[in-house]
Amino acid sequence: MRRGHPWVFSNEIASFKGDETDAAQVIVRSHKNDVLGSAFYNKHSLVSARYYSRKPEPFTQELLTARMRAAFARRRGDVCRLLFSEADGVPGLIVDQFESVLVFQLNNAAIDRYRELIVGQLIYHSDVIVEASVSPERIKEGLQPIFNVVHGDLPDQHTISVNGLKVPVKIGSSDVSTPSLEQRFNWRLVGGLARGKRVLDLYCGSGGFALNAMKGGATSVVAVDSSQSSLNDLQASAQLNGMEGIKTKVTDAVQYAKSAPDEFDLIVCDPPVQARSAKQLKTALRHYREMNRWCIGTLAPGGRLLTFTRSAGVSLSDFQDCILKASRDAGKQLRLLPFTAQPPDYPIFLGMPESNCLKGLLLEAIE
Repeated sequence: MRRGHPWVFSNEIASFKGDETDAAQVIVRSHKNDVLGSAFYNKHSLVSARYYSRKPEPFTQELLTARMRAAFARRRGDVCRLLFSEADGVPGLIVDQFESVLVFQLNNAAIDRYRELIVGQLIYHSDVIVEASVSPERIKEGLQPIFNVVHGDLPDQHTISVNGLKVPVKIGSSDVSTPSLEQRFNWRLVGGLARGKRVLDLYCGSGGFALNAMKGGATSVVAVDSSQSSLNDLQASAQLNGMEGIKTKVTDAVQYAKSAPDEFDLIVCDPPVQARSAKQLKTALRHYREMNRWCIGTLAPGGRLLTFTRSAGVSLSDFQDCILKASRDAGKQLRLLPFTAQPPDYPIFLGMPESNCLKGLLLEAIE
């Protein structure tokens, strides 16, 4: 905690005094008995304490209300992440806005107890409020998944507007599939780069990059994903927006890039998380190096690669070094262009790499 990280792991606790009630509020002290801050405590979780203040103070309803209002005041627009857990001073609470629908998550046992108050604050911001507390973090906290429409009527079909495109949002008890809001500015960037270009979207998911590339005037777009369901969603979105011409391939993205029949002027590589723990870091870096080696090899002269990592344990410097090695493997030189991956409504808590959930590089092949 002295280095700025807001978590205390179970193996870092030397002693505990008081009632070890789950979701208790505790004062964290150093081995010298100095106060390090106040935290939520859960003895059943690997992350035993989650800091909410650097001062010895209780987490009150007034404190929660003030932090929620402050987070909302920092956001702009009606499609965004309204509150981002520790980065906004409320560990475990995430709130996303999809125009008229708010979706919130309660991801630890302590914040779970404030459900009624949280809903009471959200009512001021939307007519429809959905709890989708279905993340794996709840299981680790000893909580059960919860999906519930807590206020208003959730429409059977909900569509939002992002960068001038209609984007379907699936919110249901068996299917919570929402757009990657953290990528929406990068979708727009790709749209601006795509005019007259041959575009390849690897790990395309529901097709945010592919759709924006086509809207931006790409001459061709190929979207690759191993999930046929995701590709079906992409085609449905293309039809919703009156688009034709996006080619979809249901296959492994690396294998496609490895044997691509053509070069591409613009490639997006946005794979799922490769490392969820420090033990997986070396394997993740090896995967990133391989997949980007083939992306770089498929770039046309002067082509651009927008490549991402969603693995919190992979630092930006490690990722950049990995891409450098991949470029050497591919026998090409790249120049690094200015780029910031994570949008402002996903603030980064300095000292907590887990809050930097999206890192990326924009690169150009040197002719």
